[in-house]
Amino acid sequence: MTPMHHDMGSMMTMLPGWVRLLWVIALAVVAVLHIRHAMPMTGQPRWWHGVHTAMAAGMLAMYATDPMRQSGLDRVLFIAFVAITAGLAIATVVIGRREGVGNPVWAASALDSAAMAYMSAIMLWPKAFAPLVSWIVIGYLILAALMWAFGLWARLPGARRPAAGLCGHQDLDVRLTLAVMAASMAYMTATMV
Repeated sequence: MTPMHHDMGSMMTMLPGWVRLLWVIALAVVAVLHIRHAMPMTGQPRWWHGVHTAMAAGMLAMYATDPMRQSGLDRVLFIAFVAITAGLAIATVVIGRREGVGNPVWAASALDSAAMAYMSAIMLWPKAFAPLVSWIVIGYLILAALMWAFGLWARLPGARRPAAGLCGHQDLDVRLTLAVMAASMAYMTATMV
């Protein structure tokens, strides 16, 4: 049996309580900051912050409870993030066509949401996933965290256009929240490998 499949139920509970508490606090701050940014906004930016609020709330729930033993929560999160991922994929295509260029910020949000669905799926069906896939997801999440932390999304074509409804140039607090969230997702996924 691979380490990923060995006693999945105890993986999250093996995390020290203080580590889980730190992630819960950090993710609560992430959610509050995205809500604060979304409130005065309209259109794409408001939806984008709303999606990230939902992701932060989902991660907070995973760290606050023991999702390995909460199959009801796992199912809700899986269904919610499959639906959010599908919506984001459609939005990425529609907005890209309307604006004449694909926006990597929307595409990254779709990938982040897919990672949320993936984590929930691992918790529901641990024997169905290969460690290699999890390491690919972890690699993407680490890269995403670094790109947000250092403001690299703003340098990609399609994310720089001032006419775009959503750009990669975000305030430092937003960039840091997205880096924290991606890091929390990578960390949790790594605990399951």
